[in-house]
Amino acid sequence: MDRNQLEPTASFYVGTPQPVKQMLSDFSPIPTPAQGGRNKIIMARKPIVVIGSINMDLVCRCAHMPRPGETVAGQDLLTIPGGKGANQAVAAAKVGAAGDEVHLVGRVGADDFGQRMLVALREHGVRTDHVTLTEGSSTGCATILVDKAGENSIVVSPGANAKVSPDDVDAAADLSGCHPATGNSVGDRCPCDRALPPRWSEGHP
Repeated sequence: MDRNQLEPTASFYVGTPQPVKQMLSDFSPIPTPAQGGRNKIIMARKPIVVIGSINMDLVCRCAHMPRPGETVAGQDLLTIPGGKGANQAVAAAKVGAAGDEVHLVGRVGADDFGQRMLVALREHGVRTDHVTLTEGSSTGCATILVDKAGENSIVVSPGANAKVSPDDVDAAADLSGCHPATGNSVGDRCPCDRALPPRWSEGHP
């Protein structure tokens, strides 16, 4: 997501990325008794599955970007759960209908940031059954400087995101009938798109 267009909240970023809007538009409305009579069967919707990065964003505002070798004073440091995959999953959970299941496939490190990411995702209604706690790796982290003009400079340490593999995606195959939302989530920040199982890359398992 473009942080120049979004305002950080207590956690994650406000907004619905285009891939999320598209995958939600693919669903047909669930018939309700009011729409079709009390004998109508309410069909379960397919779960939404996002495969992508999970980062803790460290954001600091400063008067100007430091030049090589320069130290500048910054404002309070903000820690904001983020990552393209996590942001998309939260957006899908926020705009989906009641009863929709949103699952995230990815990895976090076995550290404080990893635990905080899992808690934040669950609080926003995202299922984390397929988010793997990875020993020996740090949770992905983005260090973001924002100057008074709104320009930013970002350094991303992928951490556990770099360990996501096709096996992690295969492990989520139990989500039968799922509608995976790959898009930027896989291609931009995770390596597993190099060998995605055909049933995922084609859109349906």
